[in-house]
Amino acid sequence: MFDFQALKISGKVFNLNSSVSKPPVIVRLLLLFIQLTAIVSRENISNSLPLMMNMNAANPNHIKKACKNFTFQHALATKNQFASVCNRMSLCSNRRIPAPTTRLSPLVAFTTFASKSVRGRFSAVSFRCGPLQEPQPQQQPVVVVESPLLRFPGFISQNHVNAHRLFSTFTQTESNNNEDDKLLKKTPYIDENVADPSSYAIPTFQKGDDMLIDLPKGTRIVCFGDVHGDILALYKFLQASKLLHPKSTITHPIWNGGNAILVQCGDILDRGAEELFCLRYLTSLARQAPEQGGKVILLHGNHEALNANGLFQYADPRGNEEIEVVFGKTLDKIKSDGSERWRIQYAGNVPSRWAAFEPNGWLAKPLYSNMSVAAVVGKTVFVHAGLTKDHLMKYGGIEKMNQDARDWFLAEYPEELQNDDGFKFQTVQEVIDNANLRARTASKTMPECLGGGIGAASPVWMRDYSSPSDSPPRSPKAQEMIDECLGEIGNGVERMVMGHTPQDQINAALKGKAWRIDVGASRGVMNGTPEVLEIIHQGGENGEDIISILTVEGDRIPASERQIVEIPF
Repeated sequence: MFDFQALKISGKVFNLNSSVSKPPVIVRLLLLFIQLTAIVSRENISNSLPLMMNMNAANPNHIKKACKNFTFQHALATKNQFASVCNRMSLCSNRRIPAPTTRLSPLVAFTTFASKSVRGRFSAVSFRCGPLQEPQPQQQPVVVVESPLLRFPGFISQNHVNAHRLFSTFTQTESNNNEDDKLLKKTPYIDENVADPSSYAIPTFQKGDDMLIDLPKGTRIVCFGDVHGDILALYKFLQASKLLHPKSTITHPIWNGGNAILVQCGDILDRGAEELFCLRYLTSLARQAPEQGGKVILLHGNHEALNANGLFQYADPRGNEEIEVVFGKTLDKIKSDGSERWRIQYAGNVPSRWAAFEPNGWLAKPLYSNMSVAAVVGKTVFVHAGLTKDHLMKYGGIEKMNQDARDWFLAEYPEELQNDDGFKFQTVQEVIDNANLRARTASKTMPECLGGGIGAASPVWMRDYSSPSDSPPRSPKAQEMIDECLGEIGNGVERMVMGHTPQDQINAALKGKAWRIDVGASRGVMNGTPEVLEIIHQGGENGEDIISILTVEGDRIPASERQIVEIPF
């Protein structure tokens, strides 16, 4: 494990190797827990790893006295020690842990700590890798990777992003490829001229769009997983899918897929700096595809549901800035005659983001009301995290789930939550209470098929089929569950495709019935290698589907090479 030499708590430095200044037992237990739950990602580091990390309590009411602010200084780990932590982490996390090499670094971790005396959630806010140096007096660690704390209305004090700070090129972390970096630096990702909702519109949902069963033989179905605000990952997904015209660019997509059907399995939002850019790219293709007989299906993920409820704990600050710059001035003009008074009702919780993604918000009618929770295309059912027979029975089937989600996004808030003029509020507490009411109203009215949280069993949160990554599912009932679900759907559906849980590569488990396609491609997740799943409907000699994995390099990998088989002991 890591050898943490010093621990700084609320300004007081404890020497962990000293019997005089050791921190309280509860803090040492927390430190042990953090060591066992470090999350790792690829990046360039040396054989020894110095670490600096800040920890903050997301819920100040639970633990502000015991451990409000942590700074772990001089954390030195060898590659072997790092490998030990990786191995331990693979036992308690749904996230794929890459093998230790000379290209490793810590990534932002989200953990939960519980004991008899302390119960609360912690969010690792920042890490730094670099040459080991002696700490300077009263000098704080440099933050280079940042994730906001869990923000609930009433616990927030963040103001909206300054709209005058305009970016003309990418400021997101550079990739590991020089050609990619050159492409990104030439690409404007914040554009003030695309605030109109029509820039994010997709074709209006029609009855039967979520049950496309009678497809022409040979129809090409292409799908990929979580994008998480990374336009470069999205562009590579689409390049691998061979759906783009040769004249397409990273800023102007041109559909060249004919009658192909593209399914994106949710989680376009959060973790990246180019969320609106990604939305515009995909929705542009969705508007173009029908002209050639094609179709683009966009699914809701858990991060779309979180954002609709005003929960932005996974948002990248640069993503907030993109949304503010693109939508802020337009919302100011439309909602309160050019003033910013409409922002008051959001209590400082990234107003432009909340107003854009909430039910009946800026993008609700053109985009989110036309997306689906799940869809059947040919012999495959697509969903963000998974489906069970219980879901189908409880929520009334796929069509009813999708209709409930559409109705929720189109529903108007009650009159007490329509406060764009901002004059209703007399005190700060009234603002906080109203924002809390806004969040509670969205949460209470949200259909259960979009609800849940970490560890929940809903279609956008479950991991019964996809965890652990690149391995047979841990749940002993997973095979039975997926068999029952596919049987309940009927119509010849043979398999389920899902994202949500990052894998090292696209793979199939549960006798080929569970295809896991989230490869953590976003630079905000694992910077994984983009791959797409291709299904040729009834393309085989006997009418069977032909399934392949397509890579950016142009390789076509047969499904038989990506089967995860459980070996009994």
